[in-house]
Amino acid sequence: MNLAESIEAEISAILASPIFERARMQSKLLRYLALKAVEGTGAHLTQYEIATEGLGRNADFDDATDSYVRVHVSRLRTSLRGYYARHQPLRNACIYLRPGSYRLRAGSFEVAYPNLARRVSDRARSAAVEAPPQSAIIGDIPAEVRVNKQKNIRQYVLLSVLVAALGIWGILTLSDILKPSVVEAEGPLMRPGLSISINPVGFSSQDEDFKIIASRLRADARDHLAKSLVARHIRDDDEVTRPFALEVTIARESQNQTVANFTLYDPDGNPIYHGERESSDNGPGLVENLEMELNQILSPPGILSRHLADQISGAPRSDLECFVMLEVGSSNDQAISDPLQGCIDNHANSSYYPYFVARQLFGQMQAEVADGSVVSMDSSQWEKLGALVTEFPDNQYLNFLVAKALLSNGRCDDAKVYIKRASIQGTKFPALEQSLNIERLGCPFEDMEESEIIEQIIRIATSYDLAPPLLEVYSLIGLMAINRPDLISDTNTSVFSAVSGGGTGKLIVALKSVSRTRSQFGQKDAFNRLVWNPKVRNQTFTNIKLVKKMHSSDKVL
Repeated sequence: MNLAESIEAEISAILASPIFERARMQSKLLRYLALKAVEGTGAHLTQYEIATEGLGRNADFDDATDSYVRVHVSRLRTSLRGYYARHQPLRNACIYLRPGSYRLRAGSFEVAYPNLARRVSDRARSAAVEAPPQSAIIGDIPAEVRVNKQKNIRQYVLLSVLVAALGIWGILTLSDILKPSVVEAEGPLMRPGLSISINPVGFSSQDEDFKIIASRLRADARDHLAKSLVARHIRDDDEVTRPFALEVTIARESQNQTVANFTLYDPDGNPIYHGERESSDNGPGLVENLEMELNQILSPPGILSRHLADQISGAPRSDLECFVMLEVGSSNDQAISDPLQGCIDNHANSSYYPYFVARQLFGQMQAEVADGSVVSMDSSQWEKLGALVTEFPDNQYLNFLVAKALLSNGRCDDAKVYIKRASIQGTKFPALEQSLNIERLGCPFEDMEESEIIEQIIRIATSYDLAPPLLEVYSLIGLMAINRPDLISDTNTSVFSAVSGGGTGKLIVALKSVSRTRSQFGQKDAFNRLVWNPKVRNQTFTNIKLVKKMHSSDKVL
């Protein structure tokens, strides 16, 4: 790979990364600044130009009273830093913005992100380039390059980077890549503290709309953390060193358009996640949309848990490590039986113990129903589950499992109390909630109950764009069960599905290809493990057949 290809790949990788794919405004701003660099005007950009030309603000934008541009440039800088915290630069060609500047630059890892560079391993440092670190400004491109403005803008930007960079780096080799080292936790993970800040952009902190949104979001976050099994909420006066931090910025784009940016920072201040939500509804719909993003970050198998799980090496050393490994592992379609038994044996007195046993019982019941049967009310698993939920009546996972087993036997009225208990505990398990929504489709409906369940299935299926495989497969099944295959799209495929090698991953592929293949469905066992109510199973299979019939006359299922 030559240098031009390396830089092209660098820009392409940045824009295609999850951080930027989900951050529309950051991607838009990055492209705009790159374009201005090509035109040779990057060094003289004003906030007004960036706001009106680059970010679509109205002509009456006033940078003296509106911090909109400063906030988005700061977020772009943060997003770029977050990208390089997780990805090695190609041939040491880092893209960055200096504080206080709107000029896009390219430079070595040490110059662009010195704090990240300090974490480079000794082995990587010894392999780094010997030349002193230098910086290159992207811009002021010679005339012979600028005349080709008819070319694809992406290639144009990348050529501008190349011209500026060639005079400084020369031709580098792949051995010049610097890799940030992975720092393992010195001791067992403890439940971390998390601070939360919510800030307005484009309207005052006293604006009634903002106050309502912020109040609801803050209350939801505190409710999450008050009952969280992963983190705890801290205030400014708490004596907690090195907490995680969640920063939420709510920006008014227009009278009826609001964008919220969520950035999660690790204890070292490094961004580990950036998400963006936008809504044309400044009322309840917006609040619900923001709460979904919050849930995606703080739920047991969410972004924070995945980050914690990445720090665990080998067998879990604490009950928290057990819980995080089991939640993230099961949601990602990974085998958890080996660590699960160790967690049960080693943490019998832990508050997590009921969850560990419930996980084990869930797996045993899934094996029982894989042939298409239902959970036996005479089994030892059911007897043990009943004893546990009596001892731990508020445990969300136990209540979920009791409700699911009862629904599989058509005991809908008996399941209601357990469904209610499972839904009011505060901790959010999106996959479990979707699972119960699906099972409830096999029950008689009262009043508007059916439409409410269908609405919930669609809401969950379309709201989690980083859904791990378990949530994704439940959502796909739910959409087929309510006969809404039109909402199944390859563009929403989970980023985790491609690496999922178990039954869940294969089932995801089968469900997504229902309308495009003549092959038989062929995933009944995996399907039966997830859906236990016979009526729902039959209805979903019928809907799959109907979809396939539109594309093939072959016999299916």
